[in-house]
Amino acid sequence: MRKYFAIHTKTGFAEALQYGRTSVSAAMNGDEKYLTDSLFKNICEKFPNVFSLDYLLTGNGQLITQEEDARIGEREQVKTELEQQADILELYAQRIRLVDDLRMTLKEELAEVRAIRTELQQARDDFRDATNRITQLIRLSSSTGYDAAADSLNKQD
Repeated sequence: MRKYFAIHTKTGFAEALQYGRTSVSAAMNGDEKYLTDSLFKNICEKFPNVFSLDYLLTGNGQLITQEEDARIGEREQVKTELEQQADILELYAQRIRLVDDLRMTLKEELAEVRAIRTELQQARDDFRDATNRITQLIRLSSSTGYDAAADSLNKQD
């Protein structure tokens, strides 16, 4: 009852049957005075295709009807499938978190690569400027001497 009908107490069961709590409690505790055909018929009317009236009256057969037994099996199967889908969704969520972490790491590394590229471009420009100055110094020194060439380059700066 608790599992399938959200009835968690004897009082709740009594309310569902529209019987007195004391009578239902006594019946559930096995008091034969309260285990009447009328109670059993009422149970089967309130919960159709769930409980076997024959079982409640005579003790023969199964308490739970075959229809309800099949529904219970279906519910269990659906529950299992839902749990499996929840597990799959959790795996996807973990993968998404991993991808997000990787994306952040790649952004950080890309920023570092860009910074290094900027430094390398600056170093290349500085090297080119130094090479040009040396080339000018060599040309000037061959025609005017080293000291005059160096003075001439310093004046250009």
